[in-house]
Amino acid sequence: LFLLFLLFLLYLLCLLCLPSLLLPPTEAQSAKKQDSMLVSTSQRPFAQFYLGVFVGILASVSLSSLFQQGSEGIVSTIIARQRSSPVGAGDDMMFPNDAICVGHLSPDLDSVAASIAACELYGGTPAAVGPLNSETRFALRHWGATAPSTLEDLQQKQGEGAGMKYLLIDFQQTTQLHPSIARNAVVGVIDHHALQSQTLVTSKAIPVQIKPWGSSCTILAFDFFSRKLRPKTSTMGLMLSAILSDTLNLRSPTTTPWDRKMAHILAEQTGNKSLDELARLQFKAKSQELAAMDPEHLITNDVKEFEIDGKRFRGKLAISVIETTDPEPVLDRVESLRSTMGKMKADRGVEIMLVFVVDIVKMNSVAVVLGEEERSLVMASFSGAKEKASHLIDIGGRVSRKSDMVPPITKAIVYDEWSFHPTSHREL
Repeated sequence: LFLLFLLFLLYLLCLLCLPSLLLPPTEAQSAKKQDSMLVSTSQRPFAQFYLGVFVGILASVSLSSLFQQGSEGIVSTIIARQRSSPVGAGDDMMFPNDAICVGHLSPDLDSVAASIAACELYGGTPAAVGPLNSETRFALRHWGATAPSTLEDLQQKQGEGAGMKYLLIDFQQTTQLHPSIARNAVVGVIDHHALQSQTLVTSKAIPVQIKPWGSSCTILAFDFFSRKLRPKTSTMGLMLSAILSDTLNLRSPTTTPWDRKMAHILAEQTGNKSLDELARLQFKAKSQELAAMDPEHLITNDVKEFEIDGKRFRGKLAISVIETTDPEPVLDRVESLRSTMGKMKADRGVEIMLVFVVDIVKMNSVAVVLGEEERSLVMASFSGAKEKASHLIDIGGRVSRKSDMVPPITKAIVYDEWSFHPTSHREL
């Protein structure tokens, strides 16, 4: 644009000066003043024409190179010209710049990647509250990123966590909060899940950012780009992998247009040429480890607990999701899974435990049920559910815990649509 402005000034200058320069000196000196003005005027259109053509060609080349990039290319061009250093605190920053950015229990790729991204954007230190799963470890290696420290290590260095502040990432329920984190130490929340019965309660107002999108990393990517800031390439790669993970390669019912937009911009910025290939590698890494896991690790690898109050039931519900590209080896271990589920119910103090094995290739799920009550709850929650084998129920193309599983199960419990025996549970 600056070059075009200079050319425009040159164009105006030529309009004034070029006509007289085009005239032969002898003719200009011998002609009368009036004839000279007429000749100068007659020459002016030729000067204007040739200079106009020259400026037009330069302008066309400049504009065509810009528009050739497409809409996403324009966004990327803008981003690339901005600062690449972490933001830290600023007038437009929602969250404090010295907090521990920490995800939920049984950390997944989205909670880990979003914690790293939030610290790069707002400042602070990322932390994980448990061992990282195989998909997360793959993504860290693939993008050359450093794994976050464990929360326990950070707290020990600080003297049992005295004075620490926490920014909760990818959750806001107390059932998913590490027990060492005091509620009054929470200074913010970034999440994409529904507000349910065990949502965190604080003594004072804190900044909260919750968007109904498919991934917390979609929110963080949007926050970077809306501020015209470019994250590190490794951070953009992690966010891209996390979006693909949480949305099952943009096929989950939780996927939104914003997930797709952010994923494609991140892919362009990181040089990723195939989202499908990246998702395939991630899901393969996730599935390979499952065969070697014992039943307890299979269940706790991705489990979340919910407090539910129904007409006759009040207690904890635990839902574990096992995502895999090959569900049969997992389903073949149904009896060992059920045995472990019974033990975990007692150890965790939960009244209901369900395990869903999700085929992330065929986009289909099978529930593993422990007893008659769980069987009744699954059949009441999912219309069209079919018993596949003993203690296995096929619930069809329901693959998202957030949108496909928790809402209908909660409804069935709250409105007492299942066969529940209060004598075996805590009564109201």
